[in-house]
Amino acid sequence: MRRVGEQPLIVPDRTARFGSWRGRCARNGRRVCEREPMKAGNGDISRSEWRLVAAVTALVLALSFAPSLYGLFHAPPGKTFLWTNELSARDQYTYLAWMEQSARGRLLTENPFTTEPHRRILFRPFLAAGGFLSRVPGVSLIGAWELMKLLSGAVLLFLIYRWIALFVRRPGERLAPFLVAAFSSGLGWLLAGPSVNSTDLWVPESITFLSIHQSPHFAASVALMLIVLITYHNALVRRSALAALPGGIAAFFLAWIHPFDIVTLGVLLSTWTAMIVLLEPAHRGAPIRAIALIALFALPVVARLRHLLTAEPVFRLWTESIHGESPPPVAYLCGFGLILPLAALGVRRLVTLPHRGNRACVRPLTIAAMPLIWIAVTTILVYAPFPFQRRLIQGVHIPLALLAGLGVNTLLDRFPLTAHRGGARIAALLVLVALLFPSNGAQIGRDFSAFAAGRAPEYLDTRYIDAFQWLRRETDPADAVLSSIQTGHFIPALAGNRVFLGHGELTVDSHNKMAAANRFFRGAMSPDEAEAFVRRTGVTYLFISPAEKMGDADWIGSWDRANRVYTNGLISIYRFD
Repeated sequence: MRRVGEQPLIVPDRTARFGSWRGRCARNGRRVCEREPMKAGNGDISRSEWRLVAAVTALVLALSFAPSLYGLFHAPPGKTFLWTNELSARDQYTYLAWMEQSARGRLLTENPFTTEPHRRILFRPFLAAGGFLSRVPGVSLIGAWELMKLLSGAVLLFLIYRWIALFVRRPGERLAPFLVAAFSSGLGWLLAGPSVNSTDLWVPESITFLSIHQSPHFAASVALMLIVLITYHNALVRRSALAALPGGIAAFFLAWIHPFDIVTLGVLLSTWTAMIVLLEPAHRGAPIRAIALIALFALPVVARLRHLLTAEPVFRLWTESIHGESPPPVAYLCGFGLILPLAALGVRRLVTLPHRGNRACVRPLTIAAMPLIWIAVTTILVYAPFPFQRRLIQGVHIPLALLAGLGVNTLLDRFPLTAHRGGARIAALLVLVALLFPSNGAQIGRDFSAFAAGRAPEYLDTRYIDAFQWLRRETDPADAVLSSIQTGHFIPALAGNRVFLGHGELTVDSHNKMAAANRFFRGAMSPDEAEAFVRRTGVTYLFISPAEKMGDADWIGSWDRANRVYTNGLISIYRFD
C-alpha cells in the first residue's frame, strides 16, 4: 500500500493498442516502461530449452554429414573420396586452396588459379583460421574444413534460437519457428522442372539446412549476421550503444568473410533505425549510436576491400567476372514453398506478441518490425541492380521461418487437441517437419546416389593424389603448373602450386586460356609455337593425365623442351627446361 505523500512510480496508459507500453514516472519526470526489462544473455532461455536445441542441432548435423560418411567408407578400390557433392564440387576446392596458403603460414593470400603476377593482399580470416587449424597434428586440410562445417552449423542453430527468443516470449511457442528454420525447404522436389528453377535445389544460401550442409562459410556468415542483429536489439532495449559492440566486431569479420551480407545488414539496420527515430523520437539516441558503432567497424573494411580488389588487376578482373543474377520470382516462391503462406499467417501473431525489454519505452510493434523489415529489404535487394543479386538472399530464410513457426502455432491453437495437449502438439510439429523437409531430403538422396556411383567429381583416382603429393614434396609453391581446367581445379589445394588454368572465374581470361591449352594438348601447335606458349604462360611443370589427353598428347614425351620427372602409370609430370 502506498504511503501518504508518496507518488506512484508508474501511471500506465491503458489506451495503447499493443499493451500498456506507456507510462509516466512522477519521480524525475521521466517516462519509464511498465514491462519487465529483458534479461541479459540467455537468462530467459532455460537449460531444458538449450538441451532441446542441442538435440535438434545434433539431428541436423547427423543428417547433413550422413552422406559424406557413407562416401568415405564406401570409396571404390583405388579411389579417394573428395568430400564434395553436386552443389559444392565447383567451389569447395577453391576455398581449400586459400586455406592451403594459410596452412603454410600466410595470413595474406594470392589467387593461385592464375599465373599473372600479382601481390599477396587478400585477407580471408575464416579460411585462414581453417588453414591454421590444419597445421594441428592429425588434422588434414579437408579435416579442418569439415570441422569448421560442424562448428559453424552448431553455432548458427544456437544463435537462431537465441534470435527467435527475442521475439517469442513463451518457451513453448519457440519450438515451431526453430524447427521450421532448421529443417524446412521449398517445393522444388515437387514442382521443379524446365520452367521452374526452384532455388531450394541449387541456391544453398537460401535455405538454412543447405547452408549448413554445403559450406561452413555460409553458416558462419549468417551466424555473424545474427550476432549483429541480436546485439543491435539489445542496444535498443537497454538504451546502451555499448551493447552493440559485439555486433560491431562481428560486422568487421563478416565484411572480410562475406561482404555481400554487409549490404543486406546496412539497408536493414538503416531502415529499422529510421523507423525507430520516426516513431520514438524521444529514444532515438541509442539506436543511432548503435548503428554508428557497427558501421565504424564494418565500413572501413568494405572500403579497404573495395580498394584492394580494384587496385590489383588480377582481383579486379575476378570481381568483374562474378555474376549472380536472381532467377525469376517464381523460382524463389517455389524455393520457399509452404513457409510463405504460413509466414503470412504468422505476421499478426508477431506484432501482437508481448515483448520483453521495453526499458527504452519502444512500442512492441517497433521491436517486432525487424523480421518484417529483413524480409522486405531482401525482397527488394535480390532484384536491385547489383551483379551479385542472388547472393543477397542469404539469411532471409530465418525471419521467414520465425513467421511461419508463429503461423503454425496459430493453427495449432485453433484445435483443442493440439492447443492443450503437449504430446499431440509435438506430433503435429513432427508432421510439419516431414512436410517441409523433402527438398533437403532430396539433396541428401542425390548425395547418396552420387557417392554410391563412385565417379568424379566426388571421387578421384588415388594416382592423382599420389601425383599431387609428389608436386607438394618436390616443387616450390611458386612453381606454376599447366594442366586441363579439370585437373587445375585441384592442384592449388592438394599440391600447393599455382596453375595456368583452374577456374572459370578465378583464372584471368579463362575462356581464351582454355582454348589455347586445348590446342597445346591436342598437338595442334608446332614445336616453336608450343615453346613460345610455355614461355608466355610462365609455367614450370606440365601435368599429363587422362583429362589432358584430348588428342595426340604423346608428342610431349618426344619434345626436347620437356623432361619427364614423375610417372605412376596413369599420370606423367614434365618439367620445362
